[in-house]
Amino acid sequence: MPSRPLRISSITGFFLVFSRRVLSERLAGIAFGLLQTEQMSDSTLDQMSHGKAVQLHTSNENEEEHATSRPWSDLPLEIVELFAAHLSWVDQIHFNAVCKNWNSISDNFQTKKHMPVLMYTSGSDGECNFFDPIDGKSYSIEIEELSSDEPLDLRFSKNGWVLISEGDLSLFIINPFTETVINLPELDESLYCFTGISFSSPPTSSDCVVFGIGGTNSTYVYISLWRHGDNAWKDLWYDNNLPFCATYNNPVFHHGLFYCLGSYGNLGVFNPRDMTWTVLERPKPIHSVVNEERRLEDCYLVESNGELLSVFNGNAAKPILVFRLDKSKMTWRKVDDLGKETLFLDVRTSLSVRAPKKEFGSRIYFPRFSNDDHRKGVYYSMRSREYYPKFYGVKEPVDCLWIEPSLYDDE
Repeated sequence: MPSRPLRISSITGFFLVFSRRVLSERLAGIAFGLLQTEQMSDSTLDQMSHGKAVQLHTSNENEEEHATSRPWSDLPLEIVELFAAHLSWVDQIHFNAVCKNWNSISDNFQTKKHMPVLMYTSGSDGECNFFDPIDGKSYSIEIEELSSDEPLDLRFSKNGWVLISEGDLSLFIINPFTETVINLPELDESLYCFTGISFSSPPTSSDCVVFGIGGTNSTYVYISLWRHGDNAWKDLWYDNNLPFCATYNNPVFHHGLFYCLGSYGNLGVFNPRDMTWTVLERPKPIHSVVNEERRLEDCYLVESNGELLSVFNGNAAKPILVFRLDKSKMTWRKVDDLGKETLFLDVRTSLSVRAPKKEFGSRIYFPRFSNDDHRKGVYYSMRSREYYPKFYGVKEPVDCLWIEPSLYDDE
């Protein structure tokens, strides 16, 4: 649950005031869609679609009906729950602040899974920006916990939580939509030197593990581990059983293991239960098959429908390569179409979600958008093998990552 309402403004700085009237209009539009199939008069549907007071009928002892105009706040809460579950994440934040009754029921309905948005900061003043690449809308939130004299860097996100480094030694995890903060122990004198970092589950969970990995050559890796409740990080060094070049992309926690993608396309696996590190013999490195010159490309590892995908991206002149891990044979299988899935890729966080509409399927979104009055998210179409809008002349925030908005700390 949000600890307090967030102050949301448009990217131009004007506050979006979500009053009861505005929220009522949003609910009315949803109600109109959900109730079209019910036997209701055209006039009633018209009132609902325009956010007006609805004629609610009550019966007396003689079953005589009296039509009275009633405000939306008098709607039965079970009906409000039904409508509210369809609100966007922005509207749901303000839904809780409308009145005590509406706030009291926010725990009773399951919020829908929201599409990823691009989160980026604009300095140390606590302002945090969000860009929705699907509808092109931008929002900003003022978060007191992100106001710091030390430089802040976004490192990883999962389940609505963001891992942030503050200065050279400090780390904390925050849900920017509830402003709940989990402080982690300070790093040792080696400072922040990870090529990748992630956590297994929400930091409020007793089984949460934060895993960081780094290394300067292919012969060894440096691993740092923090478990929920620990007072210090556990630092570990491992010799690689096979050559493995740690690259700048975050590990994926998959079936109880942390999977790390090497720059050649092979996999390293860390088991947090028995504290073992292994470079897998299979799948074989992708670049031993494709092309050695692609070794220096950006590479991403993402979980999609319970499977692991690896993605390699060089520049606009080369096609993006996507591979799916065939676990039965432990080989990479080239993927030409993602079907109904949409990828949101970045070296900090990569996500795979079901496309909201058919036309959004088999797209790969990157943390970039057109730098004009009508911002559009930059994506690569697997079907046409082209970027939209064109790759050149777009903006990529310096400090950004993908995040799936979550209005609850325990999701």
